[in-house]
Amino acid sequence: MIQDFSKRLRRARNYRKLTQDQLEELSGVSRCQISLYERSDRLPTLQSAVKLADALDVSLDWLAGRTK
Repeated sequence: MIQDFSKRLRRARNYRKLTQDQLEELSGVSRCQISLYERSDRLPTLQSAVKLADALDVSLDWLAGRTK
């Protein structure tokens, strides 16, 4: 699950042509945390995952790898 999340987070961010700094501004999740998530070094809290999904306009299920 951690690799699904990291791959989908990066895919959604790149699709929207956002830098990690821009995603930080939109989501309120620090760039350092976003970097850790994208490298599969850490899973986000539910609160952070919801913020990221909202900022990227994707469902939390999709971001977590539960839907295609």
